[in-house]
Amino acid sequence: MAHLQDHHGAADIIPVLAQFLKLHFKSCPVVPFDRFDIYNQVTLHLPTNRYLSNQLHTSHIRAIPAVMPSWTGRSRGSPAAFDMALVVNDSFQYVPSSGINSLP
Repeated sequence: MAHLQDHHGAADIIPVLAQFLKLHFKSCPVVPFDRFDIYNQVTLHLPTNRYLSNQLHTSHIRAIPAVMPSWTGRSRGSPAAFDMALVVNDSFQYVPSSGINSLP
C-alpha cells in the first residue's frame, strides 16, 4: 500500500475506493486488498457508438510516470502521462448519480 502512495500519489486509496464503490455499486461488496497489480497502459476495444461513428474504437489509458533525462545525455527523458477512465463492467449494478442515463 505504501508503494501506491509513495510512487503513484494514491493517498487514501482504500477509503476513497470503498466510498466510491458503496456510492455507485450498491450490491458490490467492498473488500480491502493489500496488493494491487499496476500496469502502465491498458488498451480497450470499444463497441461502435451510433452518435460518433460506425467503426470500432480503440482507447489507450496510460499511467506512465515521468522519466528524467539521463546524465549521459543518451536519453532525453519524457513527461508523465496519466489518463482517467471509468469502466462499467456490469451496467445492471451501476447506479448513475449525475442524472444522465445511458442511451440505447
